[in-house]
Amino acid sequence: MIEEIAAIVAIAFVLSVFDDLAASITSYFSELDGAVGAVLVLGAAWLLMGCVTQTPAELCAGVNCVNYTISASIPPIPSIPGVIPEPTPSPMPSPFTQPSPLLEFYGSADSVKLGSSLAADGRFDFGSNSENLSRAEITLLEDGAQLAGYNVSNGANGLDFAMPTAAIVGRAVGNHVAELSARIFYANGSDYGSLSQAFRFTVHPLEYYQNEQEAYAVNASSKAAQSFTLENAVEVTRIGVYGVKGTGDALQIELCPDLTGAPGVPIVWNNQDDSGAPAQPAWYSIGFNATLAPGKYWIVVTTQGSFDWFADLYGENAGSDSIYRYNGDWLSQTRDKFFKVA
Repeated sequence: MIEEIAAIVAIAFVLSVFDDLAASITSYFSELDGAVGAVLVLGAAWLLMGCVTQTPAELCAGVNCVNYTISASIPPIPSIPGVIPEPTPSPMPSPFTQPSPLLEFYGSADSVKLGSSLAADGRFDFGSNSENLSRAEITLLEDGAQLAGYNVSNGANGLDFAMPTAAIVGRAVGNHVAELSARIFYANGSDYGSLSQAFRFTVHPLEYYQNEQEAYAVNASSKAAQSFTLENAVEVTRIGVYGVKGTGDALQIELCPDLTGAPGVPIVWNNQDDSGAPAQPAWYSIGFNATLAPGKYWIVVTTQGSFDWFADLYGENAGSDSIYRYNGDWLSQTRDKFFKVA
């Protein structure tokens, strides 16, 4: 009986030690995250249960001793489905399936003379993955003002829209912007978004000037005129002539439409009088604001003093005519005089 009591006491002591150790290990592993912590806690418990092997020992109480054996086995750790799933290959990322519309726009030059034009071409394509896109509104603009508009439906294949070659007109001297924009819509009518492409171009004055020069005299009994032709409607703010005038002499510069090959009734006129002008060639001009329609115009110079209007010594300006008036009749001159329209 004493031996049995001693064995029971010994087993209780061993188990209490194991309980304390198990509590400490469980507390440590419980701080680990997720499934890994759970497996480690379970594994520690099973190890504690199996750490006692069949080892003989002697337990004594006073002078009475008894041999005993604590026997335990390590059971297999059971499988725990779902705690740590088997690794599976990561799926490949899905291909990019958003629409990819394309808009292109470009001009044939970066500068043009007043009244002339440059060609511009554009193209639009709904692109790949565009099954849900329905249509696009294409707009051609110059300095924010609409020049043309097109409605484009989503085609089955290939290029959806090639803009007819457009003429971008140099309507006013200075820097300008040509733009092609596309507003795109889904099949349900909602707005997908917009694209735009633009290029800058410069409009230079319409002028004629050469380094090799000769002078045509204008005085109180004569007039001189030089023509220019506008291909398109333009905004004009200044016209000028190049030459030498007498000190203190006033010039009258007129702008006239063509009337059967000669100047008609003046559209604008004004006096240019620089009393301190040097006795060397210079530009003389008048300022105004006018919209001129396409056609032929004349710059006419008169004076009550003297003015030498300089002209090209060797050549002529294509599309321009030089004339002078003496005793009431306009007569042709062989050299084109220098002028500027801005």
